[in-house]
Amino acid sequence: MSDSLMKLRLIISFLTLLTVFTVQAQQDDNSYHWALRLGLGQGTADDNSPDGQDLYFNDDESNAFKVGADYYLTHRWVLTGDIKYEQMGVLTDLASGIGLKKYNMLGVGAGIKYYFFPRKWILQPHVGAGMEFNFLNLSEHNGRDFYTAEQGWPGSHLVMDYSLKAPFATVVAPQLGVDLRLISSLSLTFDFGWSFAMGGHNRQDVHFTDGTVAGMSAKHELSNMRTNVMLGLKMDFPARHLSRKSVNNLFNWLLLLLY
Repeated sequence: MSDSLMKLRLIISFLTLLTVFTVQAQQDDNSYHWALRLGLGQGTADDNSPDGQDLYFNDDESNAFKVGADYYLTHRWVLTGDIKYEQMGVLTDLASGIGLKKYNMLGVGAGIKYYFFPRKWILQPHVGAGMEFNFLNLSEHNGRDFYTAEQGWPGSHLVMDYSLKAPFATVVAPQLGVDLRLISSLSLTFDFGWSFAMGGHNRQDVHFTDGTVAGMSAKHELSNMRTNVMLGLKMDFPARHLSRKSVNNLFNWLLLLLY
């Protein structure tokens, strides 16, 4: 089976699953609402380097920005859609930021989540699952770069041969989260999830040329398993009128977050 056919079948199967959830939820509750979300987060890709090396590096990290929408099938079942930009770091251990080298991913995602409590509750925990599809850097990129370590062994020079290919899809399951209502229509959101990337790889051969680790080498490879944390804001629609008490509550929340 070709890669393109496999991808097409995967997308069709996922959309079919969402349709089943939609039909079932519509039979349970005919009241619909929607919401807009903005979020900033960080991801961690698990290290899967071989044993028996001179040196080892830890997991690599990424930064992400997400804008999305929710569609309430009922007060508990919600369909989600997102546009996500993510920048993946390479050799986070040796960098002052997320990596000495970085590559970008941009794509769309869809999923479903379930809220446990009645909507009137201020705290709204939920569990969900979804899938993300990436459109950037899907071809393999190979090369050699020269860097100076910023952390770990700062000042040491190294040669890095790399092979990078971004995944075409990522399964996010399970995803746990909680919405904390600041006012009637605005909530602070926190999400934590596990994901499995498909179709990509991230491998480096690193050799140090000077410093305390001169002459030492290491192979660094990431697994397909990742964890993701996202903090954001969600606005429910139709938005309700803000009373003076709600405005004061929002102001107090902002002061708490800032100080």
